[in-house]
Amino acid sequence: MAVRLFALAAVISLAPSCAGVDGPGVAPDDLTRLLWLPPEATLEEDPATPVRIVNGRSVYADGSASVAFTIEAQPSDLTDRIMERVASLGLEQRRTQYLNPWLATSFAGGWQVLGGGTMLNPSQATRRSPYRRWRGEWEDGLGNILVYDIGGQDRALRVLASYIPRPVVESSLRKVGR
Repeated sequence: MAVRLFALAAVISLAPSCAGVDGPGVAPDDLTRLLWLPPEATLEEDPATPVRIVNGRSVYADGSASVAFTIEAQPSDLTDRIMERVASLGLEQRRTQYLNPWLATSFAGGWQVLGGGTMLNPSQATRRSPYRRWRGEWEDGLGNILVYDIGGQDRALRVLASYIPRPVVESSLRKVGR
């Protein structure tokens, strides 16, 4: 259930960026630096319809972009690598989520543990690993946002990284009444 919710959240987060007309874009080299794809990761196919794909990253008509991948990694090691990489780009960590300002990003609280434990059924007790989730958001001085949303169990992690240009951020905020 948690995996399906993560996948749904990923699709919903991309939905506003899949419509529109040609908008501002980011240079291919910048896109590759912003949306990091570790060499040991397995790239996932994009369920949306990008206008082009640049080095495995999907670029949409409005200038937003994303990359989704799976990776076997220690969760804290992966987030450390992402935070180091993004820090080198000079982006500022956001304390709250841009679309849900009442929800904190994961910088202060770390990984959320959702579920897990022992499931009892008539024939045996089954131990389930908890589903963990981490969300980091960064913003540059121009109002563009970079998001890394990670979820998974144990070392099996799925990552959705998104670049959201300021015009898309502003449009999304207007649509939700802010």
